[in-house]
Amino acid sequence: MGRVPPRSAPRIPAAPEGGGQPPPEHLLHEPVVARATSDPERLAIIDAHGTRTYGRMLAEARSVARALRAAGCRPGDRVAVCMVKGAEQISGVLGAALLGAVYVPMDIDQPRARRDRILADAGIRFALVQSWSSSGRELPAAIRAISVDLLAGTEPDDLPETSVGPDDPAYVIYTSGSTGEPKGVEISHRAAANTVDDVSSRFGVSEEDRVLSVVNLSFDLSVYDLFGILSSGGVVVLPDPERRNDPSHWADLMRAHRVTLWNTVPSQMQMMQDYLDSQENTGGAGPFSLRLVLLSGDWIPLDLPDRIRRSHPNARVVSLGGATEASIWSIYHPIQKVDPQWPSIPYGTPLTNQYLRILDGGLQDRPDWVPGELFIGGAGLASGYIGDPRKTDERFIHRAPDRERLYRTGDVARYRPDGTIEFLGREDNQVKIRGHRVELGEVEAALRSHPAVADSAALVDTAAPHRLLIGFAELSTRALADGDAPAVLSHIASVCATAESRVDRDTFAALMEAVDRVAIEAMVRQMRDAGLFVHAGDGHTEEQIAQTTRVSHRHRRLLRRWLDALEAGGALRQDPKTKRYFCTLDATDPEAAWARVRALDRETDYGSELLDFMHTCTSRLGDLLRGELDVRDILFPEGEFGAAHAVYRENQVGRTVNELTAAALRQIARLRAESRPGQPLRIIEVGAGIAGTTTAVVDALADLSPDYLFTDVSDFFISRARTAFGRHPWMRYGILDINADLRAQGYSPNSADVVLCANVLHNSRDASTVLTRLRDLLAPGGWLVFIEPTRRHNYAQLISMEFEFTDEDFVDERAATGQSFFTRDQWIDLLNAAGADIIDYAPHAGSALDKGGQTVFVARFKTNRAFATADDVRDHVSALVPSHMVPHTIQLVDALPRTTNGKLDRSALGEWIAHDDPERAPGGSGEAITDELEARIASVWEDLLKVTDIGRDQDFYSLGGDSLLLSRMVGRLREKLPEAAGSEWAVLLRRMLQDPTVRGLAHHLRASATGRANDDTDSSSVVELGSSSEGNSPIHVLVHAGTGTLQPYQALIPRLRSGSHQRLLGLEMTDLDRYLSLPPEAVITRLASDYARELRNYGGSFAVTGYCLGGFLAAELSRALIETGASVEHLTVISSYQPPEVEDELMIEYLFAQSMGADLDALGLPDDTEAIGRAVHDILIETPGRLPAGCLTDLRGDHDSIGSAFRAFAQRDRDERLPAIHRAGSASSVYNSGAYALDEFIRLFDVFQQSMLAVARHDPEAYTGSTTLLRNSGSSTLLPGTRADVGAFWERICIGDLDVHDLPGDHFNCMARTNADLISQYAVGPAS
Repeated sequence: MGRVPPRSAPRIPAAPEGGGQPPPEHLLHEPVVARATSDPERLAIIDAHGTRTYGRMLAEARSVARALRAAGCRPGDRVAVCMVKGAEQISGVLGAALLGAVYVPMDIDQPRARRDRILADAGIRFALVQSWSSSGRELPAAIRAISVDLLAGTEPDDLPETSVGPDDPAYVIYTSGSTGEPKGVEISHRAAANTVDDVSSRFGVSEEDRVLSVVNLSFDLSVYDLFGILSSGGVVVLPDPERRNDPSHWADLMRAHRVTLWNTVPSQMQMMQDYLDSQENTGGAGPFSLRLVLLSGDWIPLDLPDRIRRSHPNARVVSLGGATEASIWSIYHPIQKVDPQWPSIPYGTPLTNQYLRILDGGLQDRPDWVPGELFIGGAGLASGYIGDPRKTDERFIHRAPDRERLYRTGDVARYRPDGTIEFLGREDNQVKIRGHRVELGEVEAALRSHPAVADSAALVDTAAPHRLLIGFAELSTRALADGDAPAVLSHIASVCATAESRVDRDTFAALMEAVDRVAIEAMVRQMRDAGLFVHAGDGHTEEQIAQTTRVSHRHRRLLRRWLDALEAGGALRQDPKTKRYFCTLDATDPEAAWARVRALDRETDYGSELLDFMHTCTSRLGDLLRGELDVRDILFPEGEFGAAHAVYRENQVGRTVNELTAAALRQIARLRAESRPGQPLRIIEVGAGIAGTTTAVVDALADLSPDYLFTDVSDFFISRARTAFGRHPWMRYGILDINADLRAQGYSPNSADVVLCANVLHNSRDASTVLTRLRDLLAPGGWLVFIEPTRRHNYAQLISMEFEFTDEDFVDERAATGQSFFTRDQWIDLLNAAGADIIDYAPHAGSALDKGGQTVFVARFKTNRAFATADDVRDHVSALVPSHMVPHTIQLVDALPRTTNGKLDRSALGEWIAHDDPERAPGGSGEAITDELEARIASVWEDLLKVTDIGRDQDFYSLGGDSLLLSRMVGRLREKLPEAAGSEWAVLLRRMLQDPTVRGLAHHLRASATGRANDDTDSSSVVELGSSSEGNSPIHVLVHAGTGTLQPYQALIPRLRSGSHQRLLGLEMTDLDRYLSLPPEAVITRLASDYARELRNYGGSFAVTGYCLGGFLAAELSRALIETGASVEHLTVISSYQPPEVEDELMIEYLFAQSMGADLDALGLPDDTEAIGRAVHDILIETPGRLPAGCLTDLRGDHDSIGSAFRAFAQRDRDERLPAIHRAGSASSVYNSGAYALDEFIRLFDVFQQSMLAVARHDPEAYTGSTTLLRNSGSSTLLPGTRADVGAFWERICIGDLDVHDLPGDHFNCMARTNADLISQYAVGPAS
């Protein structure tokens, strides 16, 4: 749309439509009662269980009213409606209204905790439920539940007398609050009836109309479904509660019951239309009676009205808008011809007795074409938010000069010259990107205009340091041309037939049977060697077999599979009564059996190395079963692939399935090159491991240059693959764990054309969940290609590879069946359940190669979705909007997240933003170990971290280490390395912070042995944490927290070291005696001055970060550095706030225990931080600014349980209390290494106590530089202030630019590893 100059004068809204027509004087339900009284035999309701006439509906409603009155409910009381879709739901609402009560609908899908908060907030004492539904169960004890379906509905026709008037409340509907707490909107009878009557009159709703009531009762659109249709004499059609979100069910109901009216949010109509469009060519479509479509509550896609009219030629499509706070709707717009250039469907003009104003910040009317905030006035306004006068006054304003009452919507809109209002988005959807103000609605409109996109959303990634714009595009429903599938499947069949022709069927079958026999005999022999089944007739239970064979606990399920397989193979028989097993197999000669296998192998060239691996396993079967030998030691001797290649590649079956897989991918890639030239096939191989299949596939695709991402859970395999495939520039590498959320790992949906899994899917904890994840990863028409063992009892695997399954935490079907591997039929069922459109496999059942037990599956997904790539959509958007409005990342999704009411769920959308990089490199370059000391250190690391092939320059943390593992590592070093035996834990910790590599640790231990360690550093507070520096980047300094150490930065340091080009230094206390001797009020200024002098020896430009006390110290240090002539480019303050002065030693011990991660229950101390916070709050009211001695033990009354716990704790001497805290501490705490000796721990407490006083008595001066404040979002005992208070505190200190962000967690866990990436992004300072 071109730019139109604004009018010179503000537009004053027209008088409310209706010519001054007075608002209704009746109650909301009275027209319904009148209809039921005048025509009781008329059909009113159709639900999944039958029908209701108006007369029966009214009789049931009267029964509800009587039951409520008998229970003590009175007019004006609020009554919860906790029911699923059904006639009882409507009778319940009407019954409450007849009594004069206020109905409060409950969202049946919400978490119980949220429901109970709403029930408490609304003061609910009565709830209407269905006896057969779980939606009304487990209500709080104080609430009286009345089962509507159990009421007779046959009492006399008298109505309870009420004194309710039109201005009294009719219902309360809860909406999401901006603070996260739901807020209850109270609507009067008059306000609701005004909207209902107007819409029914305006659109000619009559007794001939029928509505399909899809929306939840807790969504205010339902108010019109019930009262609008029933007051007009129409019929309400209710879906089956079990299928309420199924568009095929909706379509069936619409046809069967001649539904004429539709009233939902646009996304639900879009679901319906997607279904109807998919049925056009299948004969599934049929005649509909729809005449009126009401859409509201969210953006309407520009193409939706025309799509509706194609399926429903006689339907009138109307857009409505408004707010729950203004009685359903306030504005309407009949949608005629849609201009594809429109940014959105016009908002429209006001309904009767309602009006809208578009105002500026001074509450003055805006001219045409000039955006402003949208306000609603008139008869539809809510009374307010129940129990929240502050929020009511904030949103329902009185505008001078005549105190006109208006509702502030938060929407941004503008007038067109014809008086139509155009909706532009939410006020809170205007964001700043790189200095530009961006309206997210405009970005979404550009995304939505792509021909393959059905709907879209945009938001800002606030977790990123520089506010990145993220786009989400929902791909539209559209059948793909599927000519490729037959060509792919026929090619696989042809290649398989060729492979079959190379096999001598009878000889190969004989070999497979001989291998099975060898394995069966080996299992039986192992039990006989242990003393079982020695004599004919010996019988043993499973427990006896387990005890006698001394099977390892981790292989107990494998033993169970042995017994099942041996019974299936005829070697064992179980007595069903005694559960004892009896052996039916005679003793055999193992060497003769193996000789037959070797002879058949020579005829078939099956794979002698694989047979060697099996033979080794059978000879060590007892060791394997007892857990004394790891099968991986046989597979990967001395870290080499050896036998693993024989298992996965160098055997006849392995070669064949790899050949079939490579042929399938080549055919897919070739067809892609023909259909979409210039777009390489995007392949993600999952769990690629030793590259047994990869090698065949890469060779087959080399001339087609695909985009190939090789992934595994281990850096070990990835580093080997980098070397093996380094000649292919189109190969990429990344970490991927199928048992974790793929988005969180950096993998976007719809980003792969092929997902390849070679013998990895059986590692799924839940195969259905993993298949769903991989399906989401696939683009429309994408292929899942995978190899899996599929024999129910694979005897060769049972004595070899199944020993890999040491942690069988399956939660799918295998948890019950005891299987490790699924059968072919089970995989087909799983693929069908995951939504595969095409499924095939090879070799086929009964073929020669089928006896090998390996199957290649190919499955195609999403053939009903339009194809696009994220780059396609980005290019499209780039042509429509300026560069700063083009999303940094675009995710193509199958469906945007919706609330239960069908609206876009932006909070869920925010969880889809990933900050992980799947192609992140390992911690170092893998430089080889150079000497024996480094080898011994690496061995300790490998054993602890469960990794192999550690390089001397690889980072301990990037290899999976954390503070807990660090403590264990230091302990093991002191146990196993003589060179480390005499080292203090704190010294080793400091060295690990400086250089967390094998190389650095070895250097330190060598220097310690010669007495040269720390010669030049013992007296210095400065710790070198990372020496790399580029250009003029400022030196990044981490300032110690209240314990004087850098322990809280354990998780952060590796992120800063790897993600920044800045030199990294730390500050630690080295002279604790001096620190403890300083007056508390002088501590921070003295330390800052000392540290500034030391730091100037390292440079003149700094960025400073501090946590807790370190935040105050970092601010003072920054001032001191500037005074010396240095520059401070950025200051980052983390979870710092000035607490009251603590004079009570028990409180200091309590806080110290929290800091040390102590088990408070074990100490007998309260662990309810909210309860402690309330107690502290009340103490501070009595003694502002300080917590006097004895304040905790003096707690009584409301806080007696807190006081009692501290009184009990105080019975012990301090000399007993601190050791108890020491014992209860945890190495997972941000402050606690887990390796402090008791004397060190007590010394640490003294430092902590001094730091508490230092922060409380510090008088901070103003700081003028750029500052980022990272607040913890959770509460802490001594921080009774809100996050706003914390922000305001630092705003007083930081008079320069202050950027404020929130970190998940409370003060004691916000520095956890889960937040490290987020903190590191902010701590490097703003981009230049």
